[in-house]
Amino acid sequence: MPQKKIYRKPHITMNRKKYGKVKPLKEKKPQPKFEKPSTGELRSIYSRLKKSASWQQPDVLAEATHWYRRLIRFLTESPKTYVKMVSPSMSRESMAREQLVIKAQKANNTDQKIAAVVAVIQSFEKTSLRMGIKVPAVSHFVKKAKASSKKLDDRIAKVEKKYDPLLTMLSAAAGLDIEIGAVPVLVDDPDRYGFVYDSTLGKMMYSRPMLMGMKKRIRAEGLLPVFLEHLMYVARCAALRETIKTDGVYTVNPRAWVRLIAEANRNLVKWLQTSQDAPSRLIKRTVPKKKRSRKLKDILGLTHPDAIALAEKIEAESDTAAVQDEIHGMMRNSEYGAAMDEEDSSIQESSMAFEEDEKAARGH
Repeated sequence: MPQKKIYRKPHITMNRKKYGKVKPLKEKKPQPKFEKPSTGELRSIYSRLKKSASWQQPDVLAEATHWYRRLIRFLTESPKTYVKMVSPSMSRESMAREQLVIKAQKANNTDQKIAAVVAVIQSFEKTSLRMGIKVPAVSHFVKKAKASSKKLDDRIAKVEKKYDPLLTMLSAAAGLDIEIGAVPVLVDDPDRYGFVYDSTLGKMMYSRPMLMGMKKRIRAEGLLPVFLEHLMYVARCAALRETIKTDGVYTVNPRAWVRLIAEANRNLVKWLQTSQDAPSRLIKRTVPKKKRSRKLKDILGLTHPDAIALAEKIEAESDTAAVQDEIHGMMRNSEYGAAMDEEDSSIQESSMAFEEDEKAARGH
């Protein structure tokens, strides 16, 4: 009876020279979850309104709109509130809000811009309250900021009056089409440069601590090194003015910045040459100069020890003319003087030989 063939599963071997090592499947990374922004952060933004000048308030309120955009993103991504956020009524609200944003970007003066940005924030507040999230009302903080704006304007006027000569000198030296002002404190300066560019006023603003540091450096180092550094900052703000505004954000145009730095340096040289207000001393030495010695040995340049000893002896007797005669006599009698006599005699011999050659040439 023929035996049945047993089926065996074939053993598959992989050619590792051809395929290499078998790589495991990559696990899919989980998508980032958007965290809900805290209302404490929004309150801290609103609290800065009281400390900021009227021209700085639109920038502070713009930060509040960024906070609300993060909140809307969180509500849209959350599965519990997704259905409500994509409803037709919410879509109409968001479209109306974007129209208010465009109106705020086109506002010309500060009051119009503040009113437009407040309207945008109030639209965000309405949406968040519909979703059951309590947020602080912006109108309350804006009223407080208006009440304290008068005192703040007086402080700004005092700072500008105090540092007006320095700012006028810097503006004249730069010679660029940009106005420079001063404020007690910069609210919207996250990088702590000490200066900002205000797009509403078209003006560069320095903080009081920065101007105090400039004055100290001018006293210690001189005008030129300080102005060369700050001309770069003025040119940077002037380059911001030449770029196109996109969504309320200004960026530096590198080509314009380099061109304006070169122009500011030329204007500085011209101002130093022609202006009567320019100081005559531009830089101060950090290494002290060596004091000139008033001793007789240093004035005459003596090196021989006998001559130095005689100079010190006669210097005590305060008869300088007699000292000089005796020193020169000693120098002639010493080895140094003998060497000098040999050199003089060689010069005389060469001159006599030259005269004899001339006479012989005339005789022929």
